Amino acid sequence: MRKNFFRRMLDEEQELTLKCNKLSDFINGESFGNLSAEEQVDLREQFDHMLEYRNVLLRRIHRIQK
Repeated sequence: MRKNFFRRMLDEEQELTLKCNKLSDFINGESFGNLSAEEQVDLREQFDHMLEYRNVLLRRIHRIQK
């Protein structure tokens, strides 16, 4: 059971990393500048929260692996 939980955490972290990478690419791309200032702020904030969530997952994963 614990193994399944750990596997789900790993899968979630991998999926979140992919999403972070895609959003980062978008934010750093040309199309991002076409969005309203308000939308840009929200997407940057969303990205920051996604990174923080990923960091928490990584800390938990590392703790389990010890």
